[in-house]
Amino acid sequence: MNGETRAVKITEVGQVVDLNTFENRPIKGGVTVTKVDADDEFKVLPGVVFVLKQGDTVVAEAKTDSRGNATFKDLLYGTYTLSEKSTINGYVLSDETREVTIAEDGVVVDLGKFANKKEPTPPTSSTSTSTSSSTSTSTSTSTSTSTSTNLPPADQTPPPGTKTVKPRGFLPRTGETASIWMGVLGLALVVLAGFVYRAKKEK
Repeated sequence: MNGETRAVKITEVGQVVDLNTFENRPIKGGVTVTKVDADDEFKVLPGVVFVLKQGDTVVAEAKTDSRGNATFKDLLYGTYTLSEKSTINGYVLSDETREVTIAEDGVVVDLGKFANKKEPTPPTSSTSTSTSSSTSTSTSTSTSTSTSTNLPPADQTPPPGTKTVKPRGFLPRTGETASIWMGVLGLALVVLAGFVYRAKKEK
């Protein structure tokens, strides 16, 4: 329905007036959205790509400009779903979706701001500290083990002024040897005399 009106005048009975053609134009509108940093809404993000769908059908794509704005034009009457297709380096892709309906001709619907979070930074400093600490502990343990294993033998030299006494052996001295042999010889003579005496007595 285009709202157009035309005047017509009938002057004769049975008169037919040709008003030509009335044309209906389809309703068309637009959608705009702004991409910002989640931690700072005044920081806009250019280069983010948005996609507009009807059901599973992609209708249009738009990329944010230097002011962070993405605009879709000439959208026909109907309901659409807006989502983020790709983001810029350093930011996490948003899974947020918004629904928008084009119901009035020439109207651009502003969906406001979409926020993107930054990618988390890996804790490099703590990892480095942990690795350094682990290496230091390993080196310390290795050094300690090596030191205790390679200790030089204890010095066996007695301090100055100390008299060294060697243990005695079991060899008898010369005088003691002679006395022993004399005892053995005497015992042998006694035994021999006993045998001689017994032999004479038996005869």
